[in-house]
Amino acid sequence: MVDLSNQLPLDETETISVEIEDDIEEEDKDESNPENKNLAKGMDEDKLTKISVQIREEYKEDLDSRSEWIEKIARWRKLYFQEDTPINPPWPGSSEESVPILTEAVNQFRSRATKVMFPGGDVVSAIPTAKVSTKDIERAERISKHMSWQITIQDLSYKKNMKRLASLVALDGSFFRKIYRDPVKKRNMSRNVPARFLVVPYGDGPRDIEDLNRKTEIIHISTNETKKMAKKGYLTEPAEIWHKDNIQDDVKDAIDEAVGLGDPLDSEISGMSVLMEWHGFLNLNDDDDDSIDDPYIVVIDAESDKILRIAQRWEEGDEEKTPIEMYEHYYFLENPDGFYGLGFGFILEQLNSAINRMLRQSINAATLKNTAGGFVDEALGMQKGEIRFTMGQFKKVAANGRDLREGILAMNQYFPGADAGIITLMESMIEHAKRLAMTTDALSGQVTKVMQPTTILALIEQGLQQFTAAQENILDSWSGELRKLYRLNSLYLDEQEYFAVLDDRGIPQQHEVYREDYQQDLQIIPVADPAMATQQQKIAKAQALMQALTAGLSVGLPYTQREITEHFKRYYEAYEFKNIDKLLPVPDEDLARDDVPQNENFYTLLPGAKMPRVHWDQEHTAHFEEHQRFVNDPEYGTRMTMEGRKQMEEHIRSHVALMYAQNETQMSQLFIEEVEEGLETAHEESLLPQQQQPDLAALGELAGQGGEEALGPNPEQLATQQQEELGAAGGG
Repeated sequence: MVDLSNQLPLDETETISVEIEDDIEEEDKDESNPENKNLAKGMDEDKLTKISVQIREEYKEDLDSRSEWIEKIARWRKLYFQEDTPINPPWPGSSEESVPILTEAVNQFRSRATKVMFPGGDVVSAIPTAKVSTKDIERAERISKHMSWQITIQDLSYKKNMKRLASLVALDGSFFRKIYRDPVKKRNMSRNVPARFLVVPYGDGPRDIEDLNRKTEIIHISTNETKKMAKKGYLTEPAEIWHKDNIQDDVKDAIDEAVGLGDPLDSEISGMSVLMEWHGFLNLNDDDDDSIDDPYIVVIDAESDKILRIAQRWEEGDEEKTPIEMYEHYYFLENPDGFYGLGFGFILEQLNSAINRMLRQSINAATLKNTAGGFVDEALGMQKGEIRFTMGQFKKVAANGRDLREGILAMNQYFPGADAGIITLMESMIEHAKRLAMTTDALSGQVTKVMQPTTILALIEQGLQQFTAAQENILDSWSGELRKLYRLNSLYLDEQEYFAVLDDRGIPQQHEVYREDYQQDLQIIPVADPAMATQQQKIAKAQALMQALTAGLSVGLPYTQREITEHFKRYYEAYEFKNIDKLLPVPDEDLARDDVPQNENFYTLLPGAKMPRVHWDQEHTAHFEEHQRFVNDPEYGTRMTMEGRKQMEEHIRSHVALMYAQNETQMSQLFIEEVEEGLETAHEESLLPQQQQPDLAALGELAGQGGEEALGPNPEQLATQQQEELGAAGGG
């Protein structure tokens, strides 16, 4: 029977439940895939036994290579649960209090990391990597929405499992996710695998999981589920009930003691089995001992040591037989001398333990100082044995006061109490530990002083340097997991799949995606920004942005309505307000370019008039002459709306300016682009003070015209003329 010391039973992961559907079609994509075929069926028993012995021997070697690391994990668990009791307590009931530095560090990291990974909306982004076309962009948008829907709506446990990942990767330094196609459930799976349940050869130096020659996962599973799996052909036979015979699990014992759990139920009663899933290389060719080993997956029953399944681990048609890697290694900080990463357990263990010792010593010293006790001279004639008082009680004695003072020796007068130097040192160490744990006051939202937003932002950014580095490592690994899910979608997704997501207004919108969309020419990354890890950080940046906008408007910078609206949108988003679009004005959209001046004239007659903006390469003279004719037209020129006349004035000014630039100067292409950009800004909204407006008469003279007369009567003249006509009509 396989030795599974320090591996079982499972604690951080739930028991695997494999649901079997009775109405599965006989032939489908899963059953036709060679990766899902059980090669152990019909194989020679002696050969299977030989393979099993080889795998179990390698497993024991790998288990021994990381034994010290397992012992460290047990200590980290006790420290996290604040159960690291004193080794030699001075008396029964002495202080066992702890400072929860490690606990707070792990919990805060989990909260920040989850906020970064799931900011709201789409969480996956697909980016074209080759020559981009409109179809490629549309395909990338479909995939972004579909994969975001898969991991946030279709798989309701995905976010919950990522929270568990964030906790354990911060504590242990390493965590694994297994991404695979379950041929029984017929679903793409992303499952948590805590580091202590994936046994690998520890080795030296940082290595990628793809470079490991072998790895073994320990799986705790219901015996009844293995019966269903055997019935469907996934296993050759059901696994036997696993018996926990004298197996010591230090990590599990530490967790059980912390949460108050007793001994687990006997496996015979609970009906649990244990599987060993080995990923490595084998030579199944009996005729050629010199052939190259190929990648396979082997499933062994840990109780009977029988092989229940062998499956190929490469894609069909791959002549190189490149191994398919199902596991993704998440690590907190890279370990320069080992495979597993470094987490808060490694970083804070010694410091947190030292602080706990000083705290307990101080409490014990204060207890001795405050506790009455000592010796009583028999000459006082008091009763023998212990002397105890209750509150407000007086006792009669034969001795006088002087004899009492001299005959009673109180021991607490010889104990000075807690040492002030130790307390000061402990406080200093706690502050240092908080910086390592990223739990300073600014990061915890406990800033007591009044500070400028930029100052708070600087404190937060400095405090989050380590968090940002750790979060980037996690996001890199998450990208690898999403690429694995992308590959599974390309193989097993229906030809066409429909799904629905909520838009910004909370209204369901139906979308569709195709299997052919999942071509291997897109980069899949999570939509996450480690730099925006805290709400305080977002708010501080938003406040700095609004201060810049206010300062710009105060000095007359020509912000457009669209730009101002964008500032307020980002400000509201930082505070996570709902239905932001209802709070913001809708900026006007630019009209499409129109080179026919008569069409441009038409817009000035409409309510809410808006004209297309002027472009450099238009026929400015022809436009100017047509606009001049229109404004002086006795039938239509006088019918322009007030806003239409204003738009026409701005439009003609732009034509005149570009006519001057084309006729009088030789401008570089760079200056032309700058002019066009300026015209676009002026077109959206004119914010120039009145004294800075160009002189209409001067512009008219540049064009060889009669100044403001070329623009026809202004709105005030038009109103006066209409009143005179109405008065004349009334008098007649």
